[in-house]
Amino acid sequence: MGINKGWGLIGCAAAVLTVGSALPHAAVADEGGLNSEVALYGWMKSLDGNIDGDDISLNFFQDILENIDAALFLSYNGQIGRWSFFADYQYAEIGVDKKLSGSFEYPVPPAGQPIITVDATGKLDATVEQEVFELGGGYSFYEDEDTTWQLIGGGRFYDQKTDVKLKNIELMTEISPEPIEIPARKLKLGDDWAQGFLGVRFASQVGEKWRLRGLYDYGYGGSDNRSWTAEFLMDWRFVDWGSIEFGYRIQDITYDNNSKNNHYVYDVKESGPRVGFIFFF
Repeated sequence: MGINKGWGLIGCAAAVLTVGSALPHAAVADEGGLNSEVALYGWMKSLDGNIDGDDISLNFFQDILENIDAALFLSYNGQIGRWSFFADYQYAEIGVDKKLSGSFEYPVPPAGQPIITVDATGKLDATVEQEVFELGGGYSFYEDEDTTWQLIGGGRFYDQKTDVKLKNIELMTEISPEPIEIPARKLKLGDDWAQGFLGVRFASQVGEKWRLRGLYDYGYGGSDNRSWTAEFLMDWRFVDWGSIEFGYRIQDITYDNNSKNNHYVYDVKESGPRVGFIFFF
């Protein structure tokens, strides 16, 4: 693995099972009563884009799953008549422990001297914590016996923290007979940000036990803080109090804090299957 790719892995780990919040579950509510749903779920997303200057293209099962130390995904949706309210919390902790190796060209000072090839090796230790919180509400503008369409809106808050340590760094060059040891280096990456969102979602009963759901929303917190989300899910209600859900979700996130002292960029498309269990009460 090259050094640049190793740094890319650190950036992407900050997003693993993170940015992009869980979508609330629309359902046709009984007149005058509160219908509640709590979902425990997982989103097995792959990443493609740019994080803090590194190009990222990682598959969940091949590149991400082995680095997950802890994760919690929990959402709530309640509906009274035509009105609904929802909340979602996500937490993920990622541990990365990798050996890095690669080569790069280095111009020997002073200017005009030859450019030499440097071979580098080292060890990379990183811990990534990610929290996402979503809160919002919706109004059903269309309802019939089997289907509900809602307008939704709310806000999302993201918090990403990454601690990186590079150690055991050695450089080999054609002009040095012995390896050159470099002191360990520490780096902190990440930021927190918020955005509002508006969208539409639907839920449609398909037979007695199956339900189809879909959603599209657009989030905006400024020209450098925006996103869009699309999701389609099916759930099978095998008992009165619970169902199993499965489907696919895509979220495209663009964020740049434009900071001179602590610049951070997250411009990534996340996509993959989602599975979970829904409790009804």
